[in-house]
Amino acid sequence: MKDVTSAPISSLDEIAKVRDFLALRPRDLLLFDMATQTGLKMKDILLLKVYQVHALGIGDCIVFQNSKGRRVTSDKITETLFQTIKYFLSERNPKADEFLFKSRKGDYPLRLSTVTNLIKGWFDTLELKGLTGARSLHKTWQVHYRISASQKPDNKPFTPAGKVLNPVKSKTLQEVVYKELFQAIISGKLSPGQRLTIESIADQIKVSPMPVRDALGRLEEAGFLTFQKKRGVVINELSLENLEEILRVRLVLECMAAEKAAIVCSEETISRLTDLHHQYIESAVRGEIDDNLRLNKEFHHVIYSEAQMPILQQLIDILWHKISPYLHILLRKVEGYDITCDIKYHEGVLDGLKNSNAQEVCHWLRVDLEEAARVVRQYFNSIFLN
Repeated sequence: MKDVTSAPISSLDEIAKVRDFLALRPRDLLLFDMATQTGLKMKDILLLKVYQVHALGIGDCIVFQNSKGRRVTSDKITETLFQTIKYFLSERNPKADEFLFKSRKGDYPLRLSTVTNLIKGWFDTLELKGLTGARSLHKTWQVHYRISASQKPDNKPFTPAGKVLNPVKSKTLQEVVYKELFQAIISGKLSPGQRLTIESIADQIKVSPMPVRDALGRLEEAGFLTFQKKRGVVINELSLENLEEILRVRLVLECMAAEKAAIVCSEETISRLTDLHHQYIESAVRGEIDDNLRLNKEFHHVIYSEAQMPILQQLIDILWHKISPYLHILLRKVEGYDITCDIKYHEGVLDGLKNSNAQEVCHWLRVDLEEAARVVRQYFNSIFLN
């Protein structure tokens, strides 16, 4: 006899349907995404506290001890779950030592029976048959999100003789909405300082609020806009003047940190930077822009943190948030941009660190920053002149 309590949500469309239904319920949406995307059992999820997730980034894992004292590790945080965590924290503003899914009746977590009834209520409202409780969510993770050994690519993929096929990538609704907003911002259709609401965007694009919220979260992370409590979503300023000022200040601060790092850089840090550099080359070959941007930032910030100057590091972090939109433009909009130049500049910086040569490190760092700014400047000029 079929165990309906462990039946999964059957399709990605139905998963999107549930997420849309929960879009305005940050706690419930987080519970759903946690259960379907991390691989954690519900009994463990309910014991999580805010401080265990608030600083996590995309690609990180949730690591903690369960009620039996055993070490538990989740799957890597997806971009979707990352945005849901941010949404929940910004809406609820919980204390660090609170349970993530705190009961309204006291300082303790929701009961498993309460959560089971809650989940069953979602399914009943959406008329999703044959599903019930937390086991259905865990089974959904097993079916749709967990990558089995058989699904991992072989080292030597089979290629039919005389034929080379490129995989076709289907665009998710979130990606379509993201690109629509991205293009509107960099083209000036959405002007700096303009206030947006999730509802107005969803109405214009004719989609539900959920993909809009995901897209706005990505754009905020990239520095294109800011969520303000009283004003909603506000578009940040992008201009040539802004770019030039950021570049001038970056050159001073980042060269200062790199000079110190060149003097004190450890073998362990050199090894980590070498590994990041190789990952960057691999992602460039695959054309994975999000990975390019993430690995580039991590490469630079590992260097700057080696200087052990926390105040300087904070100032650099602020500038990186401001420069991020221009880097997205560089890789996503500039046709024919040669990313192998970035690889060459990183190799120069890495060689300088290996030789403890502060002058060499700063030379290649300066070339890296100035060349990226030059190409973006050229792109901006082509837009405004046309």
